[in-house]
Amino acid sequence: MKVNSRITPEGYFKIVIFTILVVCALVGFTIAEYNESKDYVKVEAIIESVRKDSANAENGEANYIEFSFQYNGKMYNNQQRVVFRLNKKVGSSTNVWINPENPNEIRDIYKTNLLYIIDGFSLIFLVFMIKAYKIRKNE
Repeated sequence: MKVNSRITPEGYFKIVIFTILVVCALVGFTIAEYNESKDYVKVEAIIESVRKDSANAENGEANYIEFSFQYNGKMYNNQQRVVFRLNKKVGSSTNVWINPENPNEIRDIYKTNLLYIIDGFSLIFLVFMIKAYKIRKNE
């Protein structure tokens, strides 16, 4: 692995420490997000529509699925923002996690999946920075 020779070992060390702090914060956010909805129950929902919406998105377009599900004998309708629309077809089933005390409240799977993706990339970056630090330190 070739490392940037303009960055000193101390510079790489500072990057590693900063990255560790960022990874800890991100993992903390992920755990907090999970804990908020750990008691939610999984139900099977039927997708009613799949759409892109630019009116509600901060930047560009957002993907949404609208779905219906039954819980304790009552039908509910809801929508959810999704990262990817893969395999999201009208009439197909999907799993959603709902608050058993308030079935209209669902786990924000968009935020959860986004946090998982960011956590993964951050961990990979951390591994590369540790490796670069070790290489640069031993030069």
